Amino acid sequence: MAGFKDQNFNDRRSTSADAKKALLEKFRARPASDDPEVQARLAERQKIAEARAARAAEREAAKQVEAER
Repeated sequence: MAGFKDQNFNDRRSTSADAKKALLEKFRARPASDDPEVQARLAERQKIAEARAARAAEREAAKQVEAER
């Protein structure tokens, strides 16, 4: 096992701390909610949700028409 590296407690602890630090930096680097790109994504999601709701309403209306027949 040439690739095996025996890690002691301090190695594992420092690796964990580095991972937490990287995750925190990734969180801090995200854009704010007033960023135009974020606003555009939210608007696009809203359009998709409205279209989905409209399609669901159409399907429900079609089911009611079919049930009345």
